[in-house]
Amino acid sequence: MLLWLSACVDNPEPAPPSTTTTAPPLAVDWSDPGLDLEVGGGFRLRNCEGDAPLLCIERGGSTTGVIELTDHRGGDGQTLAQRVADHYATIADDRQQGCPAGYEFTTVPPVAATVAGRDGLRFGFTGRLADGRPSEKTVGFMTEQDDVVRVIGVHAYEADGCLPPEGAPFTTADLDAFEPFLDEIVAGSRLPDLAVFGP
Repeated sequence: MLLWLSACVDNPEPAPPSTTTTAPPLAVDWSDPGLDLEVGGGFRLRNCEGDAPLLCIERGGSTTGVIELTDHRGGDGQTLAQRVADHYATIADDRQQGCPAGYEFTTVPPVAATVAGRDGLRFGFTGRLADGRPSEKTVGFMTEQDDVVRVIGVHAYEADGCLPPEGAPFTTADLDAFEPFLDEIVAGSRLPDLAVFGP
């Protein structure tokens, strides 16, 4: 019996040939006016106009949200983690001042992420009304390039939440459905030239 087991181990069946292939990385060119890219889940990305570089997110032929790029001055020695912490503190203070009593603001600890081919951080937060109804959700990515901090963000707001939506933003459910595709979109982004839009 022991010899038979040994023979089975020494002469395994040949493995079937692999049929898996590695998909090419997603390329999202923010400067391409003809950008039209299916990303999954029925969502498409298109270039759209606005005050900052924007990508329109479409589903079912309608724009349901946007991905926004903002550039900020860096070069002051702050780490990305410190910048995220400062951002959280600013937003938390704003919601405490401007939202109803009992508003629950919850942050997500930042994690390492690839942002347009560079090292960066992924972060985010949610807001809920006192009765537990969702009010808002943000998923963001941050990296630094040549002393400029580049932030890519997607925001969702509920019509009956603390912050009234403008235009055609995601609802929190929309963003929940789109979120699984964000890491690949952001990692494969080719961003436009540096431009400082914020302080």
